[in-house]
Amino acid sequence: MIMKFGSPRSGTIWLGKLFDSHPEVFYLHEHDSILVDRKIPFQVNEDELENFTVPASEYISWLQEIRNIKATGSLPIFRKNYRNSLMHLFRYSYVYSSKILQRGISAEKLRNIDVSDFFGAGKKVDCQAMEFAI
Repeated sequence: MIMKFGSPRSGTIWLGKLFDSHPEVFYLHEHDSILVDRKIPFQVNEDELENFTVPASEYISWLQEIRNIKATGSLPIFRKNYRNSLMHLFRYSYVYSSKILQRGISAEKLRNIDVSDFFGAGKKVDCQAMEFAI
């Protein structure tokens, strides 16, 4: 797993989409803005680091499970080796139709709708990239 952290307006989305363009990478876009854990401080002193190791590990595990439209529907959508052509077409259609619906319906209502990964049967993703906005 590759995790990328960055400040706003610093090129993190561009870098994330660069990773996402690889056919073996599964990319999650700014999913930490969807599931926020306020118990973990933004900055930790070195002497407090041990206190936050377990909560931070749990938080990262939870983030890997997020599949809503913001995290998994970042455009453009690239072809992946772990999806066959039909699965790619389904996912592409689902993401674009969800984006269109967001314009007519409040985005808050669609925020928690999951987008399937459409991994082919028996397929495994070797590399997952996650983007965190700081």
